[in-house]
Amino acid sequence: RFPKAIALVTSSGSAAARDLMLILGQRYRLAEIKLIPTVVQGDTAAGSIVNSLRAANSADVDLIILGRGGGSLEDLWCFNEEAVAREVFASRVPVISAVGHETDCVLTDFVADARAATPSHAAELAVPDSEELTGQIETLRHRVLGGLRAAMQGLELALQQAMSYPALQRPELLVDTKLQQLDDAQRTVAVRAAEAGKMRRGRLEAATTRLAGIDRRAVLRRGYAIRSEYVAGLRERLEDVMSHPLLQRPQLVAGARRGRLDHVRQMVGLHGRQFGKGERVRLERINARLEGLDPEAALRRGYSIVRRVDDGSLVTSVGSVARGDGLAIAVTDGEISADVSDVEAGG
Repeated sequence: RFPKAIALVTSSGSAAARDLMLILGQRYRLAEIKLIPTVVQGDTAAGSIVNSLRAANSADVDLIILGRGGGSLEDLWCFNEEAVAREVFASRVPVISAVGHETDCVLTDFVADARAATPSHAAELAVPDSEELTGQIETLRHRVLGGLRAAMQGLELALQQAMSYPALQRPELLVDTKLQQLDDAQRTVAVRAAEAGKMRRGRLEAATTRLAGIDRRAVLRRGYAIRSEYVAGLRERLEDVMSHPLLQRPQLVAGARRGRLDHVRQMVGLHGRQFGKGERVRLERINARLEGLDPEAALRRGYSIVRRVDDGSLVTSVGSVARGDGLAIAVTDGEISADVSDVEAGG
């Protein structure tokens, strides 16, 4: 699709050669054009074409265009010779057959990798249009930049939402809420303990009153015996109940709950700091990755973007320029104009 070198097997100085050179230069000047002249008409044409095809296969090219302009059937007959057809079929390099006009048909059209109606059509098939490629590159560049901007905005929004979480904004609010709940629980325990003690004391007083009002002699007259041991047991059980720590010192329960709350507060603070630290590290990594994708960051690190002045195309190889070509070199704070004084290919 993007050939670096193209061999033109045709008659030198012919209209077909001029058309091929012109259109290839207009569409895709990055390709090197190698003209391999050959005889395209007469008794010696078949042997000349075979030798030229072999030379093209040895010339380190990516594509061969075999062509000539229109003519009579006799003029084009050399392209119907068996030797020429076999050489085209055996070619290691892909061959485009571009012989005659659209209505002309020769054997090389059937054995070549592709057939073109005319030499001009062959040039269009051989290389892409550089202007269309430039447009596609610009479209892709805009898409990449748009995607990066959208990703940056999404990350910023996610960070803002995370930082607006109440536990990160004011972690003391969560602790204050838990303290308030503990105070409420402490008051509730104290009230209920007091109510339980009051109720049990009332029951004890009522039992004491009833015992004091019992006439022992009346009980004996009814045939019952007083079980003082049973009454003493009841009294001991009541005293045990009243001596329970919950009724004696309800503040102990509140103290235990406060200790648990202090532990919860420490854990909330620890997890909040760990969460904030993790989010900051994650954001720094994302920013570093985005910085690496930013073309301007590459310029700040000492790199530059080189374009041809005449067509604005990027220069990515020494084969893209020649002596005397004007260049525009983009750096981080502006652009430098330069002319090519020499071209030297690296290893």
